[in-house]
Amino acid sequence: IQSDFRLFDIAYGNSVWVAIGQMSSSKGNNVFRSTDGGSSWSEVDISGLGQYDASTNPTGIENTSCYAIVYSGLTTGSGGIFYFAQRNRIYKSSDGGATWAHRHTLLDSGSGDPGDIRGLQVTNSSLVAFIKSAGELFSCSLSDDTDWSTETSLTSASGISLNTNMASGGGRVVLVQSQKFWAADVNGKTITLEHNNADLSSDTHGNATSV
Repeated sequence: IQSDFRLFDIAYGNSVWVAIGQMSSSKGNNVFRSTDGGSSWSEVDISGLGQYDASTNPTGIENTSCYAIVYSGLTTGSGGIFYFAQRNRIYKSSDGGATWAHRHTLLDSGSGDPGDIRGLQVTNSSLVAFIKSAGELFSCSLSDDTDWSTETSLTSASGISLNTNMASGGGRVVLVQSQKFWAADVNGKTITLEHNNADLSSDTHGNATSV
């Protein structure tokens, strides 16, 4: 697809594949899209988002990686709705990944930056984000994706670094790492944590790295 930087996550929905990865002001922002089942790919121009600047453009794109993208399961007249994340910022496409706009910047209960979003999942008509450094979950209803919950803290989860450590279905989100797991029910902005740093296995046969 490209040779400059790595791609880190991929999503499919409404007959479109979208992949995201390393971003660079000099070599291009790596958002790639396929509309023919993955046979060919084209780079999506997101230069309109601008270069990140804390003072003048706090919703722009930084020279750092994006690790999580998700298809919402919803469509508009222009295509499927996708979300990807960089740092604590979430970007949205309502036309199948062809164009993107900043949608929301996550803040914790103290109005601070909680850290990098490393996982995005959709379940129960809700969008869920996982923050790596803090080991926290945030969520919102897809019907209002600018109104988010405060943080739900997960014990000893800060080492989870990729979207593959996280999965969702049936209104539940599950995360795994090493021989531990975390599980929560999600309904819009309500996150009900049921299993927190629980034992995944009673033996020592290895580590769980994907779910």
